[in-house]
Amino acid sequence: MKNKKLQQQHASTIKTLVAVGDFFLLNLAFFAVVYLFRSHHFGLLNYADLKYRIVLVNMSYAISLFSTGIILDRRIVYSENIVALVFRTTILFAGILFGVSSILNNSFIFTNWYWILYVLAVFISISCWRILSRSILKSYRIHGGNHRQLIILGAGSVAQKVYNATVTNLEYGYRFIGFFDDRAKEDYKVDPSLVKGSLADVEKFAEEYGAD
Repeated sequence: MKNKKLQQQHASTIKTLVAVGDFFLLNLAFFAVVYLFRSHHFGLLNYADLKYRIVLVNMSYAISLFSTGIILDRRIVYSENIVALVFRTTILFAGILFGVSSILNNSFIFTNWYWILYVLAVFISISCWRILSRSILKSYRIHGGNHRQLIILGAGSVAQKVYNATVTNLEYGYRFIGFFDDRAKEDYKVDPSLVKGSLADVEKFAEEYGAD
């Protein structure tokens, strides 16, 4: 129970830090567009109008982020999965902005090409940020942080494949503590010294050594 609570805290921390970075880049891109194209359109905006649009941007992104989620807390996730999720989040974000602007009859997005540029900037910057965050998290796990204690049930060829796919990849953050199997020792397909007991021993071992 203690380990599970700690895992949830770690996952929550990772998601929060990533989300903070998302919102920072979202607003940075917004002000960049305002600055770059101020002579074309934004020079006419007063402080109240800018504040209104910033609130609309952030609320729209918050809704899209809540709907699509953040997957960086997962043990195994690939760059293409990260980019695909950011793409869905960005499309939903743009759709919400367009819909709200249409309802309020407020020319806000997709009426000029620079708003398309803004959405593209949001997609690219947040994709890069999340891939960078994943790399940092991998490095942290390689050096022993945010790890999980792992046991594998079985000592056959499948168990060996699971071991090779998870434990030997240090960036996943797994610390292997033992195989468990009821078969005879001569039938093991794994290193016999790593087999810690039979299946009946799993529960006691997991409690004693804190397996996740």
